[in-house]
Amino acid sequence: MTPIQVIGVGLDGADGLSPALRELIDRATVLVGSDRHLSYFPDVAAERWPLGNLQDTLERLRQWLESRDQETGQGQEQDGIQAGSVQSSGELVVVRGTQA
Repeated sequence: MTPIQVIGVGLDGADGLSPALRELIDRATVLVGSDRHLSYFPDVAAERWPLGNLQDTLERLRQWLESRDQETGQGQEQDGIQAGSVQSSGELVVVRGTQA
């Protein structure tokens, strides 16, 4: 299973998310998003990666996945960054805007 979740956040911020999605965010090890999107979750203890240069962020994601795999002893069987369901803690959550 992939350790990355991508969650679309509308203009209503965290209030517009289901309890299940809010739980994913609360459990996250890392939150990635724009400053505005990250500001919707001030009480989440996760490390925050504000989106800036996309190439730099993708490289940071790649390094994070590699270090996570080394810590858990698991290899990525596929390309690594993909959608999926996470059952354990320690995931990275990308918060992004949604289309109105």
